Amino acid sequence: LRGGAALALADHSAKAASLFGNMRVPAALFVGAVLPLTFGFPMPLTNSTRVNLMCKRANTVLGVSSLMSELVSLTYSTVALNKLTEVTYAPTSSVMALLHRDFERQWLGCNVFFLTGLFGIALMVGMRGALALGVRVGALPACVCASGLLLMTSIVNDGVSQGEGTADGVRFGTSMLSVIVRYVRLLCAHAWHSGAPLGIASIVFGFAAVALTIMSTMRRRPFGN
Repeated sequence: LRGGAALALADHSAKAASLFGNMRVPAALFVGAVLPLTFGFPMPLTNSTRVNLMCKRANTVLGVSSLMSELVSLTYSTVALNKLTEVTYAPTSSVMALLHRDFERQWLGCNVFFLTGLFGIALMVGMRGALALGVRVGALPACVCASGLLLMTSIVNDGVSQGEGTADGVRFGTSMLSVIVRYVRLLCAHAWHSGAPLGIASIVFGFAAVALTIMSTMRRRPFGN
């Protein structure tokens, strides 16, 4: 019982498939956008060789990270769509209830990686714009990029906090950060309990990438010199 009335159970697989489909198409489009930004178009140059090298490496790291994020999101959504077609799931009170019960890790992972890649693309565009306009005018695209990133984060936070739209409805978190933390916990728990070697290895390499990035940032000389 909820609100004094029994909620009718129904098959919400089609709605869940539509939600995953909404993520898959933009992720595929962004994959095509990241490739030329990373490897196709040359970086605008400054008068400092050190700045040029740092920006080139930052662009490559952002590009590879954004590309892999969108590919993981694409993989999550594609496999989820296949399972929603292949398997018959028990009825639920809503599509959010279905996602929460049977696809929470996949749904959160799809969104987390999609948004991570999207933010990475925005940072790449902002950095290129700042370098192209130079020191005096470069603050303009940098501020536009910062404004856009903050607004996108605010929009995501609003959507996450609303959940199903009811006071006692399904929610996956209260903000984008809480969703990321929840997903990491689910991913680690799944890898640990299932004993999947590839899942465990992916987590290890992910933490290694974060550690190498932090170490490179703290050094005077960029990583690789």
